[in-house]
Amino acid sequence: MSRNVSRIVVLWFGIVNFGFLITFEAPGAAIWRQTNNGFWKDGTNWNGGRPPNLGLGGTYITNASTKIVTVDALTELTNLFINSLNVWAPPAQALIILWLFRTPLCPLRIAARS
Repeated sequence: MSRNVSRIVVLWFGIVNFGFLITFEAPGAAIWRQTNNGFWKDGTNWNGGRPPNLGLGGTYITNASTKIVTVDALTELTNLFINSLNVWAPPAQALIILWLFRTPLCPLRIAARS
Protein backbone atom coordinates (compact mmCIF):
# COMPACT_ATOMS: atom_id res chain seq x y z
CA MET A 1 0.00 0.00 0.00
CA SER A 2 2.76 2.46 0.91
CA ARG A 3 4.50 1.80 -2.42
CA ASN A 4 1.36 2.83 -4.30
CA VAL A 5 1.04 5.99 -2.22
CA SER A 6 4.69 6.80 -2.90
CA ARG A 7 4.16 6.34 -6.64
CA ILE A 8 1.08 8.56 -6.60
CA VAL A 9 2.95 11.29 -4.68
CA VAL A 10 5.92 11.10 -7.08
CA LEU A 11 3.58 11.15 -10.10
CA TRP A 12 1.63 14.11 -8.70
CA PHE A 13 4.85 15.99 -7.89
CA GLY A 14 6.14 15.35 -11.42
CA ILE A 15 2.91 16.58 -13.02
CA VAL A 16 2.88 19.75 -10.89
CA ASN A 17 6.51 20.53 -11.73
CA PHE A 18 5.97 19.81 -15.43
CA GLY A 19 2.97 22.14 -15.45
CA PHE A 20 5.09 24.87 -13.89
CA LEU A 21 7.70 24.49 -16.62
CA ILE A 22 5.10 24.79 -19.32
CA THR A 23 3.55 27.98 -17.95
CA PHE A 24 6.81 29.66 -16.91
CA GLU A 25 8.03 32.32 -19.32
CA ALA A 26 11.76 32.93 -19.23
CA PRO A 27 12.80 36.41 -20.33
CA GLY A 28 14.71 36.62 -23.59
CA ALA A 29 18.27 37.76 -23.80
CA ALA A 30 19.40 41.08 -25.27
CA ILE A 31 21.77 40.20 -28.11
CA TRP A 32 23.70 42.80 -30.11
CA ARG A 33 22.86 42.13 -33.76
CA GLN A 34 24.78 44.89 -35.54
CA THR A 35 28.09 44.01 -37.15
CA ASN A 36 29.31 47.60 -36.88
CA ASN A 37 29.45 50.50 -34.43
CA GLY A 38 26.34 51.70 -32.65
CA PHE A 39 24.73 53.15 -29.56
CA TRP A 40 23.69 50.99 -26.60
CA LYS A 41 20.41 52.96 -26.34
CA ASP A 42 19.22 52.23 -29.91
CA GLY A 43 16.77 49.37 -29.92
CA THR A 44 17.49 48.62 -33.57
CA ASN A 45 20.95 47.39 -32.55
CA TRP A 46 19.44 44.64 -30.36
CA ASN A 47 17.63 41.47 -31.37
CA GLY A 48 14.42 42.28 -29.47
CA GLY A 49 14.16 45.83 -30.80
CA ARG A 50 14.97 47.36 -27.41
CA PRO A 51 18.14 47.93 -25.39
CA PRO A 52 19.01 45.69 -22.43
CA ASN A 53 17.30 46.10 -19.06
CA LEU A 54 16.55 44.06 -15.94
CA GLY A 55 13.38 42.67 -17.54
CA LEU A 56 15.46 40.75 -20.08
CA GLY A 57 17.85 37.87 -19.57
CA GLY A 58 21.60 38.23 -20.10
CA THR A 59 23.17 40.81 -22.38
CA TYR A 60 25.41 39.47 -25.14
CA ILE A 61 27.77 41.37 -27.44
CA THR A 62 29.51 38.44 -29.07
CA ASN A 63 29.11 38.61 -32.84
CA ALA A 64 31.99 38.81 -35.28
CA SER A 65 33.57 42.05 -36.57
CA THR A 66 35.35 44.91 -34.88
CA LYS A 67 32.91 47.39 -33.38
CA ILE A 68 32.45 50.17 -30.83
CA VAL A 69 29.32 50.12 -28.67
CA THR A 70 28.74 53.57 -27.17
CA VAL A 71 26.83 54.26 -23.97
CA ASP A 72 26.28 58.01 -23.85
CA ALA A 73 24.51 60.52 -21.62
CA LEU A 74 21.23 60.00 -23.50
CA THR A 75 21.00 56.33 -22.48
CA GLU A 76 18.04 55.88 -20.14
CA LEU A 77 18.80 54.78 -16.59
CA THR A 78 16.60 51.68 -17.00
CA ASN A 79 18.99 50.51 -19.71
CA LEU A 80 21.98 50.80 -17.39
CA PHE A 81 20.59 48.09 -15.08
CA ILE A 82 21.13 44.63 -16.60
CA ASN A 83 21.30 41.01 -15.42
CA SER A 84 24.66 40.02 -16.87
CA LEU A 85 27.08 41.11 -19.58
CA ASN A 86 28.84 38.67 -21.91
CA VAL A 87 31.40 40.30 -24.19
CA TRP A 88 33.86 38.62 -26.54
CA ALA A 89 35.24 38.94 -30.03
CA PRO A 90 36.81 36.33 -32.32
CA PRO A 91 40.62 36.29 -32.72
CA ALA A 92 42.10 39.30 -34.58
CA GLN A 93 38.95 41.37 -33.96
CA ALA A 94 38.22 43.93 -31.28
CA LEU A 95 35.20 44.99 -29.31
CA ILE A 96 35.24 48.28 -27.49
CA ILE A 97 32.49 49.51 -25.21
CA LEU A 98 32.76 53.26 -24.85
CA TRP A 99 31.10 54.65 -21.71
CA LEU A 100 30.30 58.37 -21.88
CA PHE A 101 28.28 59.17 -18.75
CA ARG A 102 26.70 62.38 -17.56
CA THR A 103 28.21 61.91 -14.11
CA PRO A 104 30.03 59.17 -12.22
CA LEU A 105 26.72 58.60 -10.39
CA CYS A 106 25.27 56.76 -13.40
CA PRO A 107 27.32 53.56 -13.70
CA LEU A 108 26.27 50.38 -15.43
CA ARG A 109 24.73 48.02 -12.84
CA ILE A 110 24.98 44.30 -13.40
CA ALA A 111 22.78 42.08 -11.22
CA ALA A 112 24.65 38.85 -12.18
CA ARG A 113 21.49 36.82 -12.51
CA SER A 114 21.58 35.21 -15.95
